[in-house]
Amino acid sequence: MITITTPTTNFPAMQGMVGSRLVTYATQLPPHSIEGLLGHDPRSRFWRKLPGDIEAIYSKVQRATTNTRLRGITDYIKNRFMPGGPLLGAFPAVSIAVQNPVVFREINITEMPGVGHIQIDMSSRNARIVVDGLGRISGVFDLIERSYDESVSKVEREKLSILLSSFSVPVVIYAPHPETTPLSRAEMGQLFFDFNFKAVAVPSRIAISLDRSDPYILATSLLAAECSAIANNGGMEERAASLGSKSTAIVVQQVLLRAVRAAMEGSAFAESNKSDIAHPNLGFDTIREQVGSFSDFIEAFAKEMGDRYSSDKKSLHLSSPGWQTLGVIYHDVVYRLNVPDPQKVAQALGRIDWSRSGKLWTGMVKEKIGVDGTSELVLQSAGASTKRDMVKRVRDEIGLTPLLAKLGNDVPELPLEEEKEEHSLI
Repeated sequence: MITITTPTTNFPAMQGMVGSRLVTYATQLPPHSIEGLLGHDPRSRFWRKLPGDIEAIYSKVQRATTNTRLRGITDYIKNRFMPGGPLLGAFPAVSIAVQNPVVFREINITEMPGVGHIQIDMSSRNARIVVDGLGRISGVFDLIERSYDESVSKVEREKLSILLSSFSVPVVIYAPHPETTPLSRAEMGQLFFDFNFKAVAVPSRIAISLDRSDPYILATSLLAAECSAIANNGGMEERAASLGSKSTAIVVQQVLLRAVRAAMEGSAFAESNKSDIAHPNLGFDTIREQVGSFSDFIEAFAKEMGDRYSSDKKSLHLSSPGWQTLGVIYHDVVYRLNVPDPQKVAQALGRIDWSRSGKLWTGMVKEKIGVDGTSELVLQSAGASTKRDMVKRVRDEIGLTPLLAKLGNDVPELPLEEEKEEHSLI
């Protein structure tokens, strides 16, 4: 008698349960096995090829993974998962919903209950969708694709093959309890919605203080520790949105981070901590050298200012636009103009009157009357436009504008929405 079998796949897993409706199976899968488990490529450019209801779940609830985000994920994998790399890295578990019940066989019921092998129906009648971790999976798939792409150099493909064999992807499978009906598309879509929209975002200032993988955040921490103009004047305060009245620090982390991003990659790159660049100046292998150079620039600026550098916390050079302006000018002279002695430019910056009453800031600063009747000078507005105006005035003041104009390749500002700098010292 001829027996027709349903195609299945088997792998070890640990069983769990969520209420009476769902059973979970936690496992680890090598990168090349993910597409086989799913039965489709979940990257956004392939959504049109999926069955209509599955495409709807991905396209209506999930955002398409942008090229910038994909590059960030693949760079993270290459920098953090390669054997012998300088920094550790890991992925949170990817969550996959499976429509039909999964067959589970325990290895040893008495000694290891809940540990065994699962068997999943791989036919098209058993839908499997990624309900969390679509960006991570898309990044992995991009690297797999490049490892087979003959237009990529053989050396690069060999490196990718080594990389892809050096890590596994943690996966949690959500399937219906064997005694219940298969999951409906609506239930699978609900899981997708819950996982992607019910989470509460961590404030950026907290995330920045915890992140040790971003080279610009690492550079910011290194700069705060090694630049005497910062370390000897109260240092950098982490996790704060702004400097409070009782704070002894000279700058908060997210403000200094914007200055570092401006110094390394230019004005537009500083306007968002989430923006990316294809060919960055700053890399993990050059971080100490470049931070040292920027540190020397800030110290020369502070020395020229003398007591004015730290005595007045309201001085505009200590505002968020002011720190970013220092970064932009550094980028101008080091990366664009290749000035042989950047510290001379820093000294010129130090001779500017950065007080809010300075003539250079006429039209940028206004008088504000408080509820108690006292007045103070404040910036007309906060955000990217104020920084751009300050940069323009400073470039004009120290004579950089005509030099930059001769280059004819000024980097255009990114079309970012105006954002309020909550951490500015206005």
